[in-house]
Amino acid sequence: MRRILLIFFLFLLTLPCRAQRATPSSQSFAPLEQWRVAIAARDWKQAESVYAPAVEVVTAQGKNYGPAEDINFWKSQGGAALTLDVADVDHKQWPDLAKITFEAEYKQKVALGLSATVLRTYYVVCVQLWKQQGGEWRIVSTAHGEPARLRQPLVLAPIFSDNADAKTEIQHALERAKKLNKRVLLDFGANWCFDCQVLDAAFESADIAPLLQRNFVIVHVDVGQFDKNLDQAKLYQIPLQKGIPAIAVLNADGHLLVSTKDKEFEKARSMTPEEIEDFLNRWKRGS
Repeated sequence: MRRILLIFFLFLLTLPCRAQRATPSSQSFAPLEQWRVAIAARDWKQAESVYAPAVEVVTAQGKNYGPAEDINFWKSQGGAALTLDVADVDHKQWPDLAKITFEAEYKQKVALGLSATVLRTYYVVCVQLWKQQGGEWRIVSTAHGEPARLRQPLVLAPIFSDNADAKTEIQHALERAKKLNKRVLLDFGANWCFDCQVLDAAFESADIAPLLQRNFVIVHVDVGQFDKNLDQAKLYQIPLQKGIPAIAVLNADGHLLVSTKDKEFEKARSMTPEEIEDFLNRWKRGS
């Protein structure tokens, strides 16, 4: 079992770089749905009943034993409307073990002042190891990341085309932008880059997509292993040595308005929707 838990912990550390096969929902493993319902209802007694007494809890702060550490984490989130995006349910290798990889999404009230509050969405990537004990499934090990304001994709999607002609695509985007009275947003990145995946998911989110689509024509510029489209990066003043994703905004005549020279998007996983919206609003037409 110690070897299994070690493998489990190493798996969590490499999670952002790995693609997982998709599973429709938590209903694919009924005990996980029972856990979700208990957490969402803030029924802590019921939630605690699905943990093994000596459950291992792994966080960024270290390792603890007993359900209190994990229960207290979910208590502190004060979340509502908890949903799970399950990426992987694996219990084929060991019949009495099930490893579940998922992203939890919930909403939390945040104070804006003495009396005002706003409801904001948070995401937490989790891995749980369940074991069948005495005919009942119990969580014997669990690990989770820190809450994030942007969705942390569990599947690395093919965002950047490895055979696209970036120069031609930018020219076509400029032609469209002139017709539509928009600006062009160049997104420099690569499919292997987790933060590029986070930023693209944010661009497609319900909060940000309308703002982006109303005001910009977007072009994804593939930099490969920092060996592709280097001429375009230089032309639009993108310092690739500072990391990706990186953004440049052009007016419809192709003039560079801004490029992110100070790693503004390089740690997209730690950004908020408001920061991205502020950038887009600052560089849209008429601003």
